[in-house]
Amino acid sequence: MPDDPVAGTEYTFTVPGDTRVVIVSAMCELTTAAGGPTRYVSLQMFTWTGRRFLVAGTVAPQDPASTSAYSWQSAAAAGAWTVDDAALAGMPRIMLLPQCTVTITVTGLQAGDQLTQIALVRELYPPRDVDAMATAYPVLDALQELNVQSLTDEMHGLREDVGTLVEALGLTRAQSERERMQRLRMAG
Repeated sequence: MPDDPVAGTEYTFTVPGDTRVVIVSAMCELTTAAGGPTRYVSLQMFTWTGRRFLVAGTVAPQDPASTSAYSWQSAAAAGAWTVDDAALAGMPRIMLLPQCTVTITVTGLQAGDQLTQIALVRELYPPRDVDAMATAYPVLDALQELNVQSLTDEMHGLREDVGTLVEALGLTRAQSERERMQRLRMAG
């Protein structure tokens, strides 16, 4: 389990190095300070550039001066519901690329609010070792090895070859048509 963040701050997990991660479930507990507005907790995912692309929220408001648990699970159905003292919510199963982040976000966060009991269950896909067995995601690895410039150069060469062929076929067709017309004139 990761260390609790400082009071009044959210928790963020960053996908390390050049690994890939699938978050299977996440859980936390929020103890709210006595003042401030009603709080809402969500799990948010961001690309490596900081662009938010997923929000897994809960419909469970949390009053000031209270403690509640929150759980997000990829195996859970869509929607949110409460069980005992925890709010459960489904979330899609998404592979996060290196440097993507997952943040437990508290809307209405106050300086005295504290996130605790943070747990992330994740599948980790380490970088591919060329001496290891086949990769779990061969398409991703193939895309990483794709040489776009080489393909572009080959396409330009192919375009020139096709242009030359079309020109040669056009000359051959014109020559064939002239020869056919000449044979017709000689025959008739």
